[in-house]
Amino acid sequence: ANRFDVLARDISSPPRQDRSRSPVAPPRGGRDPPEERLKRQITEIIEEYFANGDWKEAMTCVEELNSPDVITDFVRRGVILSLGFKDKHRNQLSDLFRRLYKARVVDDKQLTLAFDRVFDRYEDLALDHPSSATLLGQILALALLDEYLRLTYVLGLPVALVKNGTAEAILAACFKFIVSEAGPEMACELLDSSGIDLAPVLNGKEQKQFFKDQKLEALL
Repeated sequence: ANRFDVLARDISSPPRQDRSRSPVAPPRGGRDPPEERLKRQITEIIEEYFANGDWKEAMTCVEELNSPDVITDFVRRGVILSLGFKDKHRNQLSDLFRRLYKARVVDDKQLTLAFDRVFDRYEDLALDHPSSATLLGQILALALLDEYLRLTYVLGLPVALVKNGTAEAILAACFKFIVSEAGPEMACELLDSSGIDLAPVLNGKEQKQFFKDQKLEALL
């Protein structure tokens, strides 16, 4: 089954739980600063979700964070942590973000801010994950396919990433992933519905030339 077959399951039918693992509990008090305890709690929620795939439990844990700023940080940290995991975990994470967005636990402003903070840290992330451009492009593609980010978002990628060519690499990975997962028709639909020209984030290259260079002529 492909990714969309898996994600198309009824929202009322959660995956089988791993009974060997207990639900995530808030960390006990200690000498750690509150922000460190919160960081650990977010990490535990994400890693538990990656392990058992129980989106209902994960959504409950996120809702209990009960703070717009903390939920924004949950999204940011989720994206960063997923760079060290497998494709299936990034699919899981995007599905969770989609559900949180549909349930209005997270909104457009929080998602945009969270992704902004990820891309602002790109240079640091690339030191730990040399394939960051490709992985972030795939995560961006998932966000577009799962409809909690719009393609217009890419026009706000950091200027530094545009100037050094990283933004182009991210977009190349993004569109190649969309074409492979959903077909060129979906990629064209996203482009047409957004009404944007990607040239401003291609460091002087025209959108048409970009697609030719990436062997994505089907999108022309």
